[in-house]
Amino acid sequence: RKTKRRKTRPEAPTALPPVRVQEGSTPAVLSAALGVPIDDIISRIATFDVKADANTPLEKDTIEMVAEEFGRRLEALALTAASQVSPADIRDAQLLGEEGSGYLALQVLLEELRSSTGLVSAAALDSAGTLLYDTRGAEHQREQSPLGSLAPEDLTQALAGIPVVTHGYRLDGHALRAGLAPILDGRRVAAVLTVESRVD
Repeated sequence: RKTKRRKTRPEAPTALPPVRVQEGSTPAVLSAALGVPIDDIISRIATFDVKADANTPLEKDTIEMVAEEFGRRLEALALTAASQVSPADIRDAQLLGEEGSGYLALQVLLEELRSSTGLVSAAALDSAGTLLYDTRGAEHQREQSPLGSLAPEDLTQALAGIPVVTHGYRLDGHALRAGLAPILDGRRVAAVLTVESRVD
């Protein structure tokens, strides 16, 4: 006789304080705080005519410029991907789920985005915050997005049509940040596209 295995419940999500990096921190510390590879941090610092290796103490202005730049990168990824999703695909995914061509279009776009950028996950949520597609797995489809409890103000802002990058939060044992961008149907927000990156 076969017995069903119980699904393990994921660790309860908890919000993290905003990323704080002190003056004198090194690119290695900044890399860990922002969830960005050290080589990307050092390359960005070099564009400011600052020579640094992984252990060079940085000035406050340099740290702020790099942090702002990588926050924009997460937002830009979300905005670029959202611009590639048609409202018709969102409606199709809502109505037909995995059987519809809209679901397939979301799957191709989001899986390619995640794998080519090193993101932890990418997802599309409808205007009620329900997951239409999530690269974490099909079992999450039709669930409420964890961002509804982890970053409710940010999700509300994205649903109002304003792109946003969340503060750090903890989910399934990892510190993450998300970029959220609205998917517009004319002037109405049809859905929100989210991209998650590690902070730890």
